Amino acid sequence: MVERMNSPEAPRSVPTVRVVIHNPEGNILLLQKSPDSKAAHLWELPGGKMDLRMQQDVNPTTIRSTAVREVAEETTIALSEANLRIGGSFDYGFSAKGKEYQRKVIMVHAQLTTVPEVSVGSLQTAEGTSEDKHSRYGWFSPEEIREMSQNNKLSGNSNELSLVFAKP
Repeated sequence: MVERMNSPEAPRSVPTVRVVIHNPEGNILLLQKSPDSKAAHLWELPGGKMDLRMQQDVNPTTIRSTAVREVAEETTIALSEANLRIGGSFDYGFSAKGKEYQRKVIMVHAQLTTVPEVSVGSLQTAEGTSEDKHSRYGWFSPEEIREMSQNNKLSGNSNELSLVFAKP
């Protein structure tokens, strides 16, 4: 695997942010992938890739900025950068439709004081399909997330994170 990672055809690791949003009851927001996405019907944390210009300078400011942008795009929740806590990170690789991908996943935590209105699928492509590729959302307890992980209901990178934030 090390040789492949250093080979010219190896995919470049792209910085990605996943946001663990806790509501006042301690539940965590998950989004369900739409049927036409790479991880169809699986649940995941909100988040996504850093903009190309930010990938050259990954730092607390660019991480928080990405978290705020991705959460707003995917859920319409407006987070404040000042209230975000940056957690750990891990490397994650996956294959989809014959192509390999590598991600450096950075975990960010947000604690809400009220439960906001959430909307998914609001960003539309020119074809009228959901830009963010999510069909619905839900608030889940750590116990429910642990069970979802055991039943293979979480996307790969969110499954990895479930081990961190949903400990017994």
